[in-house]
Amino acid sequence: MEGPYVTPHNPFDKNDSILCIVGGTGITGALSLAEYYQTGPDSPAARFGIVWSLKEYEQIDLPEVERLKHRSKPVEMTTHLTGPGRTRINFEQVVRDWQQTRKFEEVAKGKTWIYFSGPDAFMNIGETACVQWNDIVTTEQDKLEWYCARWDV
Repeated sequence: MEGPYVTPHNPFDKNDSILCIVGGTGITGALSLAEYYQTGPDSPAARFGIVWSLKEYEQIDLPEVERLKHRSKPVEMTTHLTGPGRTRINFEQVVRDWQQTRKFEEVAKGKTWIYFSGPDAFMNIGETACVQWNDIVTTEQDKLEWYCARWDV
């Protein structure tokens, strides 16, 4: 694996909270962002999380994921197994839980930025969850910004 590669939108400049919601091989972009968060220049981001949706438990054993756990800046990592007989990720719940937890942290001074990567339908549902969240919050600080890693050819 190579990297870290940063997205065209640099989330580390103005956000105190970064959440990556990714499906399958979309984890590679999230790992690159996490690497930059943990080893790059200081940023206002005080919290970083990854929610990884995948079909097979065996896919979890990536050395890059293990390395995240042994650095001084923590990355909150959650896996969500999908596939036959399992539920899909509930984007609205993930966003709500992340934002509610953030509200009670002393570091919550800036905004939250969310990175999506995965199949188009996965990212579309995630983007809809962000739009719905922004429609119900009352302060500008609570509004989300996001980026979908689309590979349009």
